[in-house]
Amino acid sequence: VIGPPTAEAGTPVDVGWEGPGDPRDYITVARPDQADTQYESYAYTREGAPLEMTMPAEPGSYEIRYVQRQGGRVLARIPIEVSAATARLAIPPSAAAGGQLQVFWEGPGQARDTIVIAEAGSADDRSVARAQVDQGNPLVLTLPNAPGAYEVRYIQRVGGTVLARQPLTLE
Repeated sequence: VIGPPTAEAGTPVDVGWEGPGDPRDYITVARPDQADTQYESYAYTREGAPLEMTMPAEPGSYEIRYVQRQGGRVLARIPIEVSAATARLAIPPSAAAGGQLQVFWEGPGQARDTIVIAEAGSADDRSVARAQVDQGNPLVLTLPNAPGAYEVRYIQRVGGTVLARQPLTLE
């Protein structure tokens, strides 16, 4: 297997491989202490080379493995260090309720990462408005009609991790 030595959490990396290529063989991303047939993500070798592998949401030390389906034996492995993903949001501190808000963002920008508006103090999976980052930068979100304390969040799809948050007061 051939891959980068480092990657950011939740992002895809290209992994090259050479091996028997049985249609049921697969490439995995696993923690070093996981059994040979356990993994965080996988892709079948029949999908070609290189394969796009999504890194786990949790930072740490991992391995990329070629696993032979027959017998579940690892034929090759390389280490990869997964670092925490980061993001930044740029918004004004306040806005008019019911209006629109331009959100400038920096972050992984992966498909289905989202920018949300949520009530301040609400659970990370709650929102009152949302848009996927692949819709542009800046994103334009329609604000709720109710004034009060809110928060704008960048949420990474892989793991549902909030990478950045900014307070917003609606007047």
